[in-house]
Order: sequence, then structure tokens, then C-alpha cells
Amino acid sequence: MFVAVEGQAPALMSVGQRRLAMLVMAALLVLSLWLLEPRPLHVPHAAAMAALTLLLIVLSVFEEIGRPTLRISAMAAATMGLILLTETAPGSTPVGAYIVVLDATQSLRLRGALGVTGAVFATYCARQLWAPGGLQDNWVGIAFNLGFLIFAFLLLYGARRLRDEQFRVRTLLAELEARRDRDLEAAKVQERTRLARDIHDVLAHSLTALIVQLDGARMLLTEERASEEAVGSVLRARHLAQEGLDETRRAVGTLRGESAPGARMLAGLVKDFERDSGLQCDYSVDGEPVELASPAQLALYRTAQEALTNVRKHAPANRVQVHLRYATGGAELIVDDFGDAPVPTPNGEGYGLEGMRERAELLGGSLQAGPRDTGFRVRLWLPA
Repeated sequence: MFVAVEGQAPALMSVGQRRLAMLVMAALLVLSLWLLEPRPLHVPHAAAMAALTLLLIVLSVFEEIGRPTLRISAMAAATMGLILLTETAPGSTPVGAYIVVLDATQSLRLRGALGVTGAVFATYCARQLWAPGGLQDNWVGIAFNLGFLIFAFLLLYGARRLRDEQFRVRTLLAELEARRDRDLEAAKVQERTRLARDIHDVLAHSLTALIVQLDGARMLLTEERASEEAVGSVLRARHLAQEGLDETRRAVGTLRGESAPGARMLAGLVKDFERDSGLQCDYSVDGEPVELASPAQLALYRTAQEALTNVRKHAPANRVQVHLRYATGGAELIVDDFGDAPVPTPNGEGYGLEGMRERAELLGGSLQAGPRDTGFRVRLWLPA
């Protein structure tokens, strides 16, 4: 079963190659007529052959003249005229027939190509049979020429069919790959939408309820005249819950195709960290910004977020420095914390650092994390 394919297969030969082939065959045609025709030439006879030869050459070299069927039919008529007018010995090679075979097999359907070349073959056979000595004296040459003409037709038309089938297969493969990519993208969108819906329904609702409960606890503690430390703890817990809710909404938005957080939000992240932790946090950017893909932008933001969270939870630091450097091939993020004593190497990095490393490696980047003399460093590299 054949599947319809739009478009047309590329030509067997380029325009330049085809014209060169036609010019070579035309030169052979002129040379054969000049060498094989008897002398002296009669003027009317020579003029007729010259006109037919010129017509055949022009139509064969300039394929943009007229419709292919009419042009090749005119070429066949000119070739038949030359065959009938020639006075060479029976069995001589009809060069013009090869020109018609080459053009017909590459430009016409099988029925049209058979009709045009069949007319030329029939004219050649009739001319050779009517010539003096005809079939009886020159049957070897006639049979050779007919056999070679048929072989040329089958070879050239077979090459065209092979070219058409290859084009059809390549086109179908391209369509299948495009369809597979569309189906895969649709499946990804569907899965992201499902995850976004589940996260929103479970985590966002739970955090919203937690914020409401913490607001109630704060109001209750205020009414009961609780200590400022207790009220402050509830307020910090409420702020952390609100941050978690905001991050959940950003994650849901990213899954639904909205713009993901990236380098442009690092300054705000640093300010929030400085306000919540009370630690000095310096943020600097070097280099000409390069365009990073959305997953790389998200990885940049999440790595900085995780590193600052670890500083707040684990590091005895009194100052933090976040440095973003753009280079030709990508971007580098370094988060350093500075304390009065070296940070001991943990027994395990935990899932935070491991998740950052996995995210970086999936994007073709790298992440190193480890203690320094008076602090801890997280270095992320992402290619552009």
C-alpha cells in the first residue's frame, strides 16, 4: 500500500549537469551527421537537417521552454525527421534518440515516455528496413542499436523510479519523526499539566491552610500576651510557609508553561535571604549576559536558593557572597559563606546538593560543593 506524499522528488541531475549532458550528446549528434553523411550535401536537404538539429539541441538544453509533454514531443518529431532524412549506412547509431530517451524517462510518466520513445524506435526500425540492404545486410548493427536504446530506457527510467521511491521514503520518515515529536511534546505537556494540578491541589492547599492556622496562632498569642520570642517564631514560621506557597505557585506556573524563575530573580532572592536571616549577603554580576535556556535559568535559581537555605540552616556564617559570572560558553554561579571557623565536612551531602548536581549534569553542566578554610562554597557551571 502506497501512501501519498506531497512534493516532487529532486531531479536525477542538476540543471548544470543536465545541460552538460545534453550539450555533449548534441555535439555527438552534429559530429555523427557531419562525418557519416555522404558528400556533396544538397542544400535543401542539408538545411532541413540543420534546422531539425538546431531545434532538437535548443529544446533539449533549455527545459523551461513550454510544457514537458509538448517540448519532448517536438524533440521526438525532430529526431524522427533526422532519422528519415539521414543517408548514412543502415544500422548507424541514432544519437538523437538517446537525447529523447534521457529527457522522456526523467520528465514524463511511464505511458508518455513509452509513447514518445516508441515512436522514435518505430521510425528508426522503419527507416532501416527501407534502406538499401536493410535488415538482411545490417541486422547485427540494427539489433545492437535497438537493444542498447531499450537498455538505456530501462536504466534511466529505473533510476528515476528509484529516486522517486527514495524521496517518498525520506519524506515519510520526516513526517513520522515530526509526528513522533509532536506526540512526545503533547505527552510532556499533558504530564506537566497533571503534575501541576496535583501539586496545586495537595501542596498549595495544605500550605494555605497552614498559613491560616499560623495567623490564628499569632492572633491567639497576641491576645494572651505571649512573649515576643513566641510571636516572632510564629511570624517566621508563617513567612516560611508563605515562601513555600509562593515557590509552589511558581513551580505550578513553570509546569504549565509560564516563564520560569531565573537569573533576573537572584537579586530579589538575595534580599529576601538577607532580611530573613539577618546575615549580610553581597550579590554581584560580571560579564555580558548570555541567553540561557529556560531549564538552565531554573537550575541557576534553584541552586542559589538551595545554597542559601543550607547557609541559613547549617553554616555558622556571618557573611554570604553570591557571584554570577557570564562567559562565552555559559554562566557560572558561586555561593560562598564566611565564618569564624572552618565548616566541617558533613557525613552526607543530603538530597539538596545531590539534586542540584543531578540537575546540572542533565543540562550538560557541573556542580562542585565543599568546605573552604573559613566557610563553604557551592559552584555551578551551566553551558549556554
